[in-house]
Amino acid sequence: MPRIDSYWLSLELYYHPDHMWLRVENENEVTLGFDDFAQQLAGEIQYVELAHKGRTIEQEKVISSIEAGKWVGRLISPISGVVKAVNEELDFDPSLINKDPHGDGWILRVEPSNLEAELENLLQGDAAVEWLKEEIEKYAKK
Repeated sequence: MPRIDSYWLSLELYYHPDHMWLRVENENEVTLGFDDFAQQLAGEIQYVELAHKGRTIEQEKVISSIEAGKWVGRLISPISGVVKAVNEELDFDPSLINKDPHGDGWILRVEPSNLEAELENLLQGDAAVEWLKEEIEKYAKK
């Protein structure tokens, strides 16, 4: 996993411009999480509102919220489908997102409803690297 500035970016993951990542486990399951860049900007995560198992979610729609110190943000789904699992460990230790955003800090597991078509709307590989560089530059100016 390469570092871009001080942020980790996996070339195997897909990224949504609202800072959610997606890992394809198989054709029937994907894992979603909050990316390293966003968790570093947010600071220590104090609370994550988790979507419920069985909930139908849609790409580009709000699926939950996240709170850190003086910041509250909405999580936008990178994919459509049905929530199959939630990371219940986040109820007890939401800072897992800070400690391991691409691993133990995962948020949801989803059975995708339109995986192939919706992956085309996400960033991966070199496109994700360029996007993250632009995000770093954009936030450096603020």
